[in-house]
Amino acid sequence: MAPIRSGSPPGQAILATVTTVVWHRRDLRLGDNPLYAVPRLGDGGSVSDCVLPLYCFDPSEFARRPCTAAIGDGDGVQQWDEISVGPFAARFLLEAVDDLRDSLRAVGGDLWV
Repeated sequence: MAPIRSGSPPGQAILATVTTVVWHRRDLRLGDNPLYAVPRLGDGGSVSDCVLPLYCFDPSEFARRPCTAAIGDGDGVQQWDEISVGPFAARFLLEAVDDLRDSLRAVGGDLWV
């Protein structure tokens, strides 16, 4: 049975486009994500007929923020800037996102960043 959009005239089924958003956070390889193994509706498969791969960079992971810690016997306090993603990890992340985009383009998709 075809999906029915709310507000459709009685007795008429209107096909609705079902879009699945795949929000990539840590697993940035197609082979690691089981959602890409599920056939789409247009292929005679299951739920979705459109897949929208998405990756969002979190600016807070790249920003410097103050960090304070006691050192030694607790009398001294040292302050420094801390970042979640250092320069080497940032480069690795950028390369992983580029590789994911290339993998998706190779199978006819794309990655929204």
